[in-house]
Amino acid sequence: MALRTCTVSCEDSDGHQHSLEVTAETLYEAVAQALAAFKSNEWVGQIGRGHAITVRVQQPAIEHRVRSASPGLELGALAEAISRQSALTNRSPA
Repeated sequence: MALRTCTVSCEDSDGHQHSLEVTAETLYEAVAQALAAFKSNEWVGQIGRGHAITVRVQQPAIEHRVRSASPGLELGALAEAISRQSALTNRSPA
């Protein structure tokens, strides 16, 4: 499995909400890392049986930047060129 960055959060016995980021391969590994960190932090109250723990997996952020081939190429022309190329590559063989 791939490593994933996760935000793990829970509410302690005092009603305070806590969250932190961990990197883990599985859901249970993320929870175990978070519980160990929460337990060692003096600001966090008791977390035990019956407490809900939420794990939010963060997908890697990907940024795509497209630069036109020539300074005079407008975005409309670029979109048309991409559309034509897409139509050619998606054409079924005869």
